[in-house]
Amino acid sequence: MAHQTHTLPWNVLERNFEYRPAIPVSATAQSLPDIVALQKPLQTEDLLFFSNALAKQTRDFSNFLRQRFCSKAQYAKTAARWLTSDEYEAMPGASTTGKVISERMMEKWRDKDSAHSPSQSQASNSQEDPYADVETWIRAARWTSQGELFYDEKGENKMPGVVKMLLKEAAGVIEQRTVGQSGSGEGEICDEAMETLLLVANHPKTPLMTLRNSGSELETGISSILKSCLHAYLMVNLLFIMREAGSPVCDQLPWDWQHPFPNGVPPQWRYMKCRNFRAVVEFCTLQGDVPGRAGVHDEFFKQGDLFSDMNACQEYLKSLWRIMVVYDLVIREGGGDPDMGQEITRSFQSMFQIPYEIEFGTNRIKLVC
Repeated sequence: MAHQTHTLPWNVLERNFEYRPAIPVSATAQSLPDIVALQKPLQTEDLLFFSNALAKQTRDFSNFLRQRFCSKAQYAKTAARWLTSDEYEAMPGASTTGKVISERMMEKWRDKDSAHSPSQSQASNSQEDPYADVETWIRAARWTSQGELFYDEKGENKMPGVVKMLLKEAAGVIEQRTVGQSGSGEGEICDEAMETLLLVANHPKTPLMTLRNSGSELETGISSILKSCLHAYLMVNLLFIMREAGSPVCDQLPWDWQHPFPNGVPPQWRYMKCRNFRAVVEFCTLQGDVPGRAGVHDEFFKQGDLFSDMNACQEYLKSLWRIMVVYDLVIREGGGDPDMGQEITRSFQSMFQIPYEIEFGTNRIKLVC
């Protein structure tokens, strides 16, 4: 069944989408099969209703998770003691410079990177990675003419990639009942990543929110990890509910040749041929954003039939949900608004090419069906 079936109105989505098989368009060609939005009279209202429901559920989980950690004032006080070497020398007795990435976390990431991108692993194999120190983050901040700190998106800005890796690690704390008492190395790394994100979000000289949509070419903004998780979460759950409603979208494709099915050729399912599904898979496994995608979607989408192992499928959806919740928490902690309802609406529009218009002055989109 779909994830959080008892709390999210998935039935509202099911009535607005359908599977359309390939249709001949000429004697030698046919259209691609697809999962399409039906453009019903109430589709806009239904999608907005669902987007708001999912946004509220994410926010509620985020607020509940935040209660497990220290107060914002305490994090701000601790973060303020993360100093540059110049500041430390000028303030005898102050805390030493801090670490954004511990050595054990760097070792874990190197192992993961080597499996997904050898070049990325080689690039991050230095024991003295400058982005491990908060001093680098403080010195990288620039001042606007209005006197506000920001991170320049030009050049080799690898900070968004570090934050996305921290988000992936921190998502595991949702599985821990008591922070800091997991008793395992994995659990301790989850706690460490969450604590680090809260400290960076509260540091007066690390403008984390300016990294949401900016970064160098291969290190896109923090929001990219949310976008890929939303695309996958919505698509996989939509397939679930369509199948349960009797749609043939998850049926195995028949072998329509006169010859027997060849040995060694994996069977295909209808959704695998759908244009919109294939676009989501390509978006979620994009190699240009290794920190945001690697280790999140790759293994799940490479396994063939997504529903052959229902336990693995449910675990994948839970992992996406955890990242979405932690993202919501961190953005709010940094003083920003995740605007999750709008992000979900944008995902629907992008995934299914739903007509929309942009609200003047806000750059927000409004679906028009």
